[in-house]
Amino acid sequence: MVKYGIISDTHERPEIVPLAIAVLKKEGAEKLVFNGDLGNEERDIVFAFYSTAKSGMEAYVQPGSHEQVRPFEEAIEYFKNRGNIINAIKNPGMNKVNNNPNI
Repeated sequence: MVKYGIISDTHERPEIVPLAIAVLKKEGAEKLVFNGDLGNEERDIVFAFYSTAKSGMEAYVQPGSHEQVRPFEEAIEYFKNRGNIINAIKNPGMNKVNNNPNI
């Protein structure tokens, strides 16, 4: 069974994203779910995606109420080429793709 780490609401302190990822990896998380509110500013979203891409962990991301659509979409478009960041909004039903009924 795959162990997921969940991160959300880092918009007040985006610098904790790499620390949170390190803790989740230490606890055995194999994949990440970014459940929105990554940042109030475009730079916060980019920093969160950069930290996630650098981790190498497969991550499913979705915007929250603090993200503006355009900066979120632009950032995810750039980072999706890294191969480990997946836009959960544009890829619904990923559990079917992964054949994982436990999600």
